[in-house]
Amino acid sequence: MTLTGSQKYEISVQTLSKENAGTDSPIYITLIGEEGKTARKILTEDGFVEGTTEDIEINAKDVGSIHGIILSQT
Repeated sequence: MTLTGSQKYEISVQTLSKENAGTDSPIYITLIGEEGKTARKILTEDGFVEGTTEDIEINAKDVGSIHGIILSQT
């Protein structure tokens, strides 16, 4: 999945191999950096399966060095 913007970010999401460690809800991400923050971007509409690793590429505003992330379901 590729989302619009001027900077490419590669994101790896890993879930534990434990019961209920996955989700079937949409998951969103906001990146926070020294130059501000990105708009909220959708990582997945279908959630993540427990015990897996998903590599996702997004394009978003260049925020410089990343200092934090916000993951949300809504």
